[in-house]
Amino acid sequence: MGTNARAGRLMSEKTPIVAVVGAGAVGAPVATFLTKAGVPVQVAVKRPEIRRAVEERGLVVQGVRGRHVARFRAVEAIEDLEGYLDVAFLAVKTFDTLDAARRLKAKLSEDGVVVTLQNGITVDEVSSALGTGRVLGCVVEWGSTMIEPGHVEVTSKGRFMLGEVDGTLTSRLHLVKELLAHTYPVELVEDIRGALYSKLIVNSCITTSGAVTGLTLGKILADKQARLLFLAVVTEGVRVARSAKVRLYTVANGRLRPETFSLDTSSGMASGFDLWKKHALLRLVGLKYRRLKSSMLQSLERGGRTEVDAINGTIVAWGKKHGVATPVNEALVRMVHEIEAGSRKSSRRNLDEIPL
Repeated sequence: MGTNARAGRLMSEKTPIVAVVGAGAVGAPVATFLTKAGVPVQVAVKRPEIRRAVEERGLVVQGVRGRHVARFRAVEAIEDLEGYLDVAFLAVKTFDTLDAARRLKAKLSEDGVVVTLQNGITVDEVSSALGTGRVLGCVVEWGSTMIEPGHVEVTSKGRFMLGEVDGTLTSRLHLVKELLAHTYPVELVEDIRGALYSKLIVNSCITTSGAVTGLTLGKILADKQARLLFLAVVTEGVRVARSAKVRLYTVANGRLRPETFSLDTSSGMASGFDLWKKHALLRLVGLKYRRLKSSMLQSLERGGRTEVDAINGTIVAWGKKHGVATPVNEALVRMVHEIEAGSRKSSRRNLDEIPL
């Protein structure tokens, strides 16, 4: 009797076959730290300049965890990855999600799973291509930025939040946690969509305001009008969550709860001392992370496509679905697309056109 080539290893004692799809700011550190921990890793890299860098010198990851260089097999196409994958960490841009998921379908072992390491809430897209039972969602709560192709700086320590799409605590969830824990601490959560959406609300303020204004976070949060933008974006996001009955989580490694910055309070709209406190907290955030430059702004400066549709666009789409108005997020999505198209520039003056 022959052996089944697609028989999975995840639930066995055999070493799982692992791949990281995408070697940007998130995929590169994950692949590097897994390799350093002795986990055999393959990497699929679409961008030729990153692939060349990996082949010539390896991936270079530096920053708050020191400097590391890792070498591994890098291929252009997912189809060229060797064997049937037990775990595929998906770290591509959100607009490449569906294509990558469809390509991964034929490469997974019988019990293989895709773990999303992306902005937005891509678990539903991946599930549509593979089926719910093939997907784990993951929130990345550490910071990194790509200095140049194949060279990433990790800017902050943190954790992952990992969960099954249906909220169950399965054996494979614990096994993937053990694997991922070679890179960063991992917390298991019951409502991964809620955790992903909670981070999305934070991203919808920080990264998109940087894209629209062209400013660092410190300069943004020193500006009262920009702080009002932050509060308005969060307020819309929290209203949508409540209407959609989505559980909100404390994110930023347990330091930030989205409701803290919502203008809605138990007694109505925040005013007086309550409003002053929210502004004061934002100013403190701006001081601590004053040099932080929006990843979305960096994409625009490179002439690339942004992930605004997966971030603020999700708030808008969910708002329409649940009957919640989101005019501020709608304005931000429109502005970012205009900047992408070259009909608008990133500027502080853009704040004057947003309905705050």
